[in-house]
Amino acid sequence: MDATQTLPAPRLEIHLLGRFAVYIDGEILPESEIGGRKARTLFKLLAQQRHFQLVRDQALDILWPDLDQEAASAQLYKALHAIRKAFAGPAGSTGEWITMSDDLIRMVPPSGLVTDVQQFEQAVRNGIRGDQVSELERAISLYTGDFLPMDRYAEWAAMPREHYRQLYLDALSALADQYEQQGGLSEAAEMLRLALEKEPTLETAHHGLMRIFARKGQPTRAFHQYDQCREVLKEELGMSPSPETRKTLDDIREGRFPGQRQLDTAQESLRGTVPGRAKPIIGRSEACADLDRLLFALSEGKGGTLVINGEAGTGKTRLVQELAKRSLQKEIPCFMGRTGEGNETMAYGPFVELFKEVLHQRPDLEDAIPLEFAQLIPGFSGEGVAIPHADKLAAKGYLFAQIYRFFTRLTENVPAVVILEDLHAADQGSRELFSYLVRHRSMLPVLLVATRRIEIELDEPAADADFLSGLSDHIEKEINIDHLTYEETHNLIHQHTDSAAMPAEVTDRICQLSEGNPLFALELLQHYTGEGLSRSQETGDRSTVASSHLLNGNIPDTLRHLVDQKLEKLSPVAHHLLYIAAVIGRWISYELLASVWSDGEKNEEKDLFNALEEVIRARLLEEHGLDYSFRHALVREIIYAGISGARRRTLHELTALRLAEISGDEDNQPVEQIAYHFLQAGETLRGAKYLVQAGKRAEAAYAHDDALRKYHEARDILDGLEDKEAQNLRCEVLECIGDTYRACGRLEMSYDAYEEAIMLTGAIARSNRNLAELHRKVAVTAILRTEMDRSERYLTKAFELADEHPGMQARLYITQALHWWHLNRLDEAYDIAQEALKRAREADAKAEASQACEILAMTCLPLGRWEEGLQYEMERQIYGWSPEVAVATDAHLCLWEYHVTGDQPLQQARSFMEQVARQATELGDLRCV
Repeated sequence: MDATQTLPAPRLEIHLLGRFAVYIDGEILPESEIGGRKARTLFKLLAQQRHFQLVRDQALDILWPDLDQEAASAQLYKALHAIRKAFAGPAGSTGEWITMSDDLIRMVPPSGLVTDVQQFEQAVRNGIRGDQVSELERAISLYTGDFLPMDRYAEWAAMPREHYRQLYLDALSALADQYEQQGGLSEAAEMLRLALEKEPTLETAHHGLMRIFARKGQPTRAFHQYDQCREVLKEELGMSPSPETRKTLDDIREGRFPGQRQLDTAQESLRGTVPGRAKPIIGRSEACADLDRLLFALSEGKGGTLVINGEAGTGKTRLVQELAKRSLQKEIPCFMGRTGEGNETMAYGPFVELFKEVLHQRPDLEDAIPLEFAQLIPGFSGEGVAIPHADKLAAKGYLFAQIYRFFTRLTENVPAVVILEDLHAADQGSRELFSYLVRHRSMLPVLLVATRRIEIELDEPAADADFLSGLSDHIEKEINIDHLTYEETHNLIHQHTDSAAMPAEVTDRICQLSEGNPLFALELLQHYTGEGLSRSQETGDRSTVASSHLLNGNIPDTLRHLVDQKLEKLSPVAHHLLYIAAVIGRWISYELLASVWSDGEKNEEKDLFNALEEVIRARLLEEHGLDYSFRHALVREIIYAGISGARRRTLHELTALRLAEISGDEDNQPVEQIAYHFLQAGETLRGAKYLVQAGKRAEAAYAHDDALRKYHEARDILDGLEDKEAQNLRCEVLECIGDTYRACGRLEMSYDAYEEAIMLTGAIARSNRNLAELHRKVAVTAILRTEMDRSERYLTKAFELADEHPGMQARLYITQALHWWHLNRLDEAYDIAQEALKRAREADAKAEASQACEILAMTCLPLGRWEEGLQYEMERQIYGWSPEVAVATDAHLCLWEYHVTGDQPLQQARSFMEQVARQATELGDLRCV
């Protein structure tokens, strides 16, 4: 390097909201580096000033009010020296950018200075001035806590603290208005609740929640919110609600409220990812530094993959919230999909939730999502992209490639963070899709993130261990979340309470019992501070409140004991509410909760609100907009384990019935969840029916392994049922298993399933048409294996059993034509395919007509009937795809044109195929190549 060439100046970032932190080129500067409390205070004063300059005399008055001018000036020079010394190494010569004159102290680093308060204030003003949702969301994410909470008693910090606090409330209110205008009622309600947490007397927030409840069609909740507003205003301010709020109440009571019952059910199912209420993260500085490095690379256009591993309660979700917050601070959109109760067995469950969130923010991408995938998304109204699916094995590759293209469209102008929580519990299809994206995301500016729960006491590896081991070369970072140290647990406790009021022996006991698990530490903190020290000290010895030894698989004694003590203090009504919620799952929609609750004759809606308040005060449930969740999955497991078997079955059955009722038509029903609840209720036959529907949905999206898993589960639970309806359903399941095995090329297993179905069909005397169709499918499978004798035997039997229905006859003739085509008996294949096409047209059976045209086109080619073959090929395109005749390809059309018109179309075909091969190579889809 030239001696005269200077190194680039480092970038300086200062955080003052929720914490005090200094970053130099993304690396944190330990607070202790700035020696002396007065020096740190001076640095904070400079950082929060406009233009980062402070009048010299003002600094002296604030920092050394009791000293004379000369002594105070000497202390000021000493403090400036401490600051310059701290930054001399990492940030260059501070003498050049921290200066003092007779009038001013200035801080002007050569590469610029960025503070979170500056960014927050600008984002709020931009968002409110231009009604920009993205800017308001960014502002909420930047507000990680009050201004310099560690300086809460410093007079100089009081005014800016209140200023930023009011800006935060303004941003929440403005964002709630924007969400409500867009139909995002849940997100709007969540913002208003955050505002009320910060300022319980904010009447506009109470009024806004009343309005949202009315639009949601929940007037009783609006009345309840009014009561809360009236009580808090009277208690805190000695005043009554405003005339506007009272008028809204009257309008709701009389059903006159504008827009009442206008719902957006698709949006109501979403949960925002803006982590507005999260406190600064404790004990994860190294992990946070990894997040910053990955986000910095992402902002430069370089994607990556991050896997976060940890035990239950160690803070995987909290770290994900921190990532979401930091990505929004950098104006990088963040999208999240969770694996929860019900969608862990749903085909592509976490991806379905992820795409719901993406499409809510980017509805212009509806035309880029694969149609087969879109059909899994409730309320999807777009057209989607059709995937070529004559060959179902290849179709899965096309499906994944189109999803890759979807992400390409999503990140054309800005990179994105994509998070999949609890990947360890996800379905096989989700893991395969995640693996595909990881392997091919080198050209995508996307940070793919997955969280996994690790149970360290399990002897066997996690189900997804092998799956991730194959991706090790493609994963940029894997974070293993360890337990907190004693000091970190101590800091966590003080973050959530007033350290001055917390006896040292209680803090020590919490640190000891929690063994470094943040979830357990916070639950113990609530136990000791919220339920009284005397009782805790009497009953909280180590023999009663055990440490984290596992019971029932993964529930620690410590947490079980704390939850049990909370339950003891609740009313019977609150107990019943928790039982319903625990049966529903970790995440609970208010609509479903209220529907199950109201089933009992004595369960009035007002009792539901009182019970909800009670369990929220006990910190067992949390509110999220219009819905609720347990604070942690382990809390839900503890409560669920305490429900009696009889009550559990009753509640599961009610939940299944209400889910089917409120979800509307069959296409939008959450069939996996309904099946789960029916099976838990002991309603085997009804559960099996929904399992079959779930399998068909998975198969339609080419998630063959997941479809087979559901079919096999349905078959196994039907084995013990003797009634005819169950046996008929078992026949249907076996046929579905055979179809799926055949679709994914596992032909011998397809034989076994079909033949078992044939035996059972004969035993229970199903119709001959069912038997004929099963024999025909075995014949098709035999043709694919070139076992022509077996094919002929089963096809002959199928003709014997079949009736004269034209659709049935068309399928049989098509199979016969395919059989002869494979034997090179082309004239006979041609004649029978003609008859098949006639019968298909008569039955208006488009799939069969397409198959007949395909057979005719394939037969005309070797017979030299070029023009006639081209006509059948064109007609085949009109009818659509062929589910069984999978030997023709899209290149047929090019061959016909070559034979009919000469060499030019062949050159065009060759050019086209080379282009397809190049694109496939870029996507890594070797089958297309």
